[in-house]
Amino acid sequence: MSAVAWIAVAVFVGTYLLISTEFVHKTTAAVSVFALLAFRGQMKVSAPRKARIMSFDEGRAIENKPLLIRSLVVLSLVIAGFLLHDALRVEVSVIALSGAFVLMGITERHEVEKVFLEIEWATLFFFIGLFILVGGLVKLGIIKLLAQYLLGLTGGNLKSTTTIVIWASGFFSSFVDNTPYVATMTPLIKDIGSTLGTEAIRPLWWALSLGACLGGNGTLVGASANVVSSVYVWLRYFILK
Repeated sequence: MSAVAWIAVAVFVGTYLLISTEFVHKTTAAVSVFALLAFRGQMKVSAPRKARIMSFDEGRAIENKPLLIRSLVVLSLVIAGFLLHDALRVEVSVIALSGAFVLMGITERHEVEKVFLEIEWATLFFFIGLFILVGGLVKLGIIKLLAQYLLGLTGGNLKSTTTIVIWASGFFSSFVDNTPYVATMTPLIKDIGSTLGTEAIRPLWWALSLGACLGGNGTLVGASANVVSSVYVWLRYFILK
C-alpha cells in the first residue's frame, strides 16, 4: 500500500475509535466474524485473477487530468464545508450547490440545455416530495406519537430501543429505499432525544446508520446507488447494445 493509502486507513480507524461507542464496537466485531465465517470460501483469489488486476493501468482511465485536479479541490472544499457547517452556520444544501456552481464555473463551457437534460429530475422531485411529506408528519405530531409509542414499547430502556431501531432499519431498508427511510426516522430519533437526552441517544444514531446501510444491500431497491447502477447496466448492456 502507498503512504497515502496508509494515512487514509489511519484517519478512518482513528475517527471510528474516537466517535464510536461500545455498542458499535461489538456490532462491528460480530458482523466481521459472521462475514469471515459465511464467506471464507469466496475470499480467496486465484493467481491469474491477481495478475490480471495488477496489469490494469489506472492512469488510462483519466481522460482530463486538469479537470480531475479541479474537481478534487472543489470536492475537498465541499467535504470540509459539510464538516464545518455548524460553525459556519450554513446549510449543507447551500454548500453542495455552491460547490456545483463553482465547479461549473472553473471548467470548460457548458450548454445549459444539455446540462438540464442530464439532471435526474425524477429523483430530485421524489426527494422534494419526500421531505414535504416528512415535514408534514412532524408538524401534525405523528412522528412524536411514534416516538412515544416506541419508548412505551421498550419502557425507555436504551438497549432495547437500540436493538429495535437497528433490526427495524435493516428490515425496512431492504424494501424501502434507505434514504427516505432515514429521512423519516431522523425526526423520530430527535424526538426520543428530547426525552432521554441528546448524549444518551448516540447509540440510536449508530443503530439507524448501521441498520439502514446494511439493509440497503438486501435488495435492488434498498439503496439509491443500487437503482442507479441497475439502470446504467440495463441501458448500457441491454438497450444501447
